[in-house]
Amino acid sequence: MDDEHEHEFSHPNIGGWIAFGSIEESRTYSGLKVEELTSVIFDGANYLTLNADQFLASYKKSLEDSYRQNKKNKTDVEKIKAIEEHIKNLN
Repeated sequence: MDDEHEHEFSHPNIGGWIAFGSIEESRTYSGLKVEELTSVIFDGANYLTLNADQFLASYKKSLEDSYRQNKKNKTDVEKIKAIEEHIKNLN
């Protein structure tokens, strides 16, 4: 784990980062419901993933968090714009 506070992992076989959070924390923080998440099995492990609308809601909620405002605000805003563009292109 690269940053315990961020809940991020990297692996040489994966191009990029993997981040995680507890479903209880996500439900309380951003209103995500476990029954609405998509289950994906990768390399024998089961992961719950978010769709674009759920990612958008989660990142918008993150703008209210003081830690993320200080550490990730610029990248969160960029991600929100990218997700909104992606959703627009889906329609």
